[in-house]
Amino acid sequence: MFKKNEVKSPSEVRSLLQEVEKGNHSVEASFADLKFKIANEGELTVEFKNGMKAKTCPNADEAICKELGIPYSYFTKISDELKLQNLRNRAQALGRVRSFQLNDPTGLLRGVKPISYMDIPNSEVFQYIDESLGILPMKSKIKESLLRTNELTWRVILQDKLEVDEKSVNHVGVSMTQSELGGFFHVEPMLYRVACANGLLLISPSKLGVKISYENIQNSLMEGLMKTYTSTLKPASNRMAEALKASMETEYDSEKVVNFFEKLKDKKISGGFINELTETIPSVPITEWDLLNHVTSKAHELKSRSRLMVEAAVAEISGLARIFAN
Repeated sequence: MFKKNEVKSPSEVRSLLQEVEKGNHSVEASFADLKFKIANEGELTVEFKNGMKAKTCPNADEAICKELGIPYSYFTKISDELKLQNLRNRAQALGRVRSFQLNDPTGLLRGVKPISYMDIPNSEVFQYIDESLGILPMKSKIKESLLRTNELTWRVILQDKLEVDEKSVNHVGVSMTQSELGGFFHVEPMLYRVACANGLLLISPSKLGVKISYENIQNSLMEGLMKTYTSTLKPASNRMAEALKASMETEYDSEKVVNFFEKLKDKKISGGFINELTETIPSVPITEWDLLNHVTSKAHELKSRSRLMVEAAVAEISGLARIFAN
């Protein structure tokens, strides 16, 4: 839906999320009432008691296996005949009632979750964030494949600026992971340096991160949570400005750089990545801030989860993570 690198306003992003979500709904059903079929192409189809049919996606397959106690790694390797035998036998034996998440336009079974978990669409969560924190225009891609995604991560920058560096403007931001299909929401603060290609530095995954389950949660509670989170996050931005100034004035000699990389190893960052950092580091001595930017810039070449690990480790080792803990 987006052109590559096209910047959209928060309202435009929300509208596109709503467009993808059209036709999403949940149906409560017992596994004992389901009929499973597999087409010639290996596509699993679920038929409900009322005759409605839906094809599954890998996320739904994994959720069904989890509910029925079938190891998913085993399920993906066995024959279609054995798959159906396992599904039918376990479904009849357990017969538990669950919420099946469907999309009508695509005829897709998106996921399965306990009936106590509320359905809170991505567009609503995004609106809570924007209204509470004030999101700046952003680059994003939203497409139909989002229907099959168990987790959606946004990294957004907020209106408040930290003007502590003549060469750049720094923004406090938040990294959010929303799971429509799994039923949770996770938010944590981060820092965004506008002048740099590397952009993002995760601040505090453990100190000011909030993770909530959608079990029996109401939309009003979600909205209240974000307002409370905002009142905690914004005062911390002043402390962050002071910390950034100190980081830009702190020099690392060769010994301190080696020690920094050793601490990355202790955080289970891969040796190959650390070797690349060592080989490409700018001249030493180097300021702490430039070292952090060097590491997070190289982290762009990693897969999403590995990149998050690096950014979180950098923030914790440097001490910037403590800013949001005070």
